[in-house]
Amino acid sequence: MYTIFDYVEYYRHLDTADAPWNVMDCLLCSVLAYVPAASFEDEKDIDEFISYSEAYSENMENGLVTQVYELLTLIKGSIRYGNMRVSNFINLRSDKTQFGAVTFRVGKNVTVSYKGTDYALIGWIENMRGAYQYPTATHSLAISYLDNVSLYSDDVLYVCGHSKGGNLAMAACMEAAGEKLAVMDDSLESPGKMTRNDSVKASGAETKDGSVKVSGTVTGAADCLFDRIKKIYNFDGPGFRKDEYDQVKFALMAEKLTTIVPTDSVVGVLMNNNTDYVVVKSNSIALGEHNPTTWEVFGQCFVEGRLSNISRRLHTNTTKGVENISYDTMKLAFETIFENLNHEYAADFKLSFGQIVTFYRSMKNIDPEIKRGMDQIIEAVLSLEFMK
Repeated sequence: MYTIFDYVEYYRHLDTADAPWNVMDCLLCSVLAYVPAASFEDEKDIDEFISYSEAYSENMENGLVTQVYELLTLIKGSIRYGNMRVSNFINLRSDKTQFGAVTFRVGKNVTVSYKGTDYALIGWIENMRGAYQYPTATHSLAISYLDNVSLYSDDVLYVCGHSKGGNLAMAACMEAAGEKLAVMDDSLESPGKMTRNDSVKASGAETKDGSVKVSGTVTGAADCLFDRIKKIYNFDGPGFRKDEYDQVKFALMAEKLTTIVPTDSVVGVLMNNNTDYVVVKSNSIALGEHNPTTWEVFGQCFVEGRLSNISRRLHTNTTKGVENISYDTMKLAFETIFENLNHEYAADFKLSFGQIVTFYRSMKNIDPEIKRGMDQIIEAVLSLEFMK
């Protein structure tokens, strides 16, 4: 069956006037956010970006590196992506956060793509912190990034990301929606309001100037960022706490949101999100379905499938199943788990069977309700693995 590789191969000869920018192009951008290169601010044309990226091809920091370079080879010399400009590439890993983002421009279309979790343990930790904390450090960086990038263009924005990157795309756009609501209410005390400065400061993850530094020329961009966002694509990324999900700003953001998950989704069904997913078939199985380059496509559409019962149970267990557990209880339990792992936060922690066992052993002496919930998640993951 066809995949994103076939889409790029076929559409590489068509410019965006013949075949408008669409969800498949955003999926491509979401995968390219995983280029394992060092950060840069300046704008590069696509050939410069490919040459720059090739110097880092041996850096196997995430599970999509091989596919990333295959796609870079396909788009090289193409008509569709030949005038692509790449800027504000961020690839950050520390003991406090793991964050990546990149901006692509093709004609009048600007696509902001957020990177998902790489092999760093802190990336997995931040994913779990999302169950009891908002914003996390990486949320704050994502919100700041979109805000700053928007200053340098009046053009239409697509915002997307895979895995954690999809969650970051939603968070950044949700706060943009909150600002629109605040303007509509003409009050700084609006329930839907949370400024980007507040968000960055809340996590303590700000850079020296309190934001994510990006480059470009300020253009006098439109006052309402949210109105310039055309589409938000969440490629198998998790949702939010009920507190965020129930807010008006989430509902406004969701009007522009499409969430795509594979039939055996383990990540995209977690926590609270709109459940009118686009469910896509994959040519892989089990956890391999999380890799978006395995998703089946036909032209500009996904080949739709049916969400598995395991994925449905995971969604229920991480939404209704935790409704009576306080955020403080979750925080105490998860932070205890992280300490018990006895592993450097910035170091690699690959989600292998052995690492799952290590994680399970770290759950001693935590709240029994949370342990029961984690047992259910681990059981579901292992069930999918044993289906291989």
